[in-house]
Amino acid sequence: MNREWARSTAKRLVEAINREDKEEFWSLLNPVLDAKVPFTLLDEIGRILGEAGRSDSPRYFGVFDTIIASDKMGGYVIVGQALSAFFETELEASINKATEIVTKGQTWYVCDIIGERVLGQALVDYFESAIPVLEQKTVLNGQEIRRSIGVAVHFFAKRRPRDVERMEQLLQLLAGLVDDRRVFVVKGVGWGLKTIGKHQPKLVEDFLEKTLESKKISKLMLRKATTYLDDNAKERLLECWQHKTRGK
Repeated sequence: MNREWARSTAKRLVEAINREDKEEFWSLLNPVLDAKVPFTLLDEIGRILGEAGRSDSPRYFGVFDTIIASDKMGGYVIVGQALSAFFETELEASINKATEIVTKGQTWYVCDIIGERVLGQALVDYFESAIPVLEQKTVLNGQEIRRSIGVAVHFFAKRRPRDVERMEQLLQLLAGLVDDRRVFVVKGVGWGLKTIGKHQPKLVEDFLEKTLESKKISKLMLRKATTYLDDNAKERLLECWQHKTRGK
């Protein structure tokens, strides 16, 4: 297996889709989903499917649904990467499809795979358009969607470590999620805070200080968010957290 193999496989899958040859499509895809294929090659397959599908998004979105229905990890990688190819013309539809997928998937790896490839990549490529769509998602209570937003923030901070202004906006995005105590959410949102803190620790320190004035967050959230802060900041924020949790 190599990049040439991935490209050849993807092109044959596109041909099968365009001929509406489901038998041929699955005879090609099933061996891929059943094997241990590196994510980089699955991403290549997804990229080519997505690029081919931009001229016929209803058909390809339907194909993506059938791939997801197989509930194979590789399928989530392929579809996540494919959806990112639709950002230029169908950003909101791609994000909506992503949140639908993570809700149905109900597992951490689905949230992380899709959160990075769709929500996170949308922030990297089309920040101003993606932010209002994700803001609408923060009011939803589904733990899978909330975790995926945290993962998306992590992905952006990893790719754009010096973009202080946009990281500030992302912290405000997480402000509505940071007090969710469900471990599934805490791990995703905490990951986003942790990665911002790695590159811009003062931003996270100030954010947590302000947040602790009005909200009670879990100790796990605090621990993850302060991973890369210096010892003095950690100690001071822990004291603030203890004061808040004791109700004083």
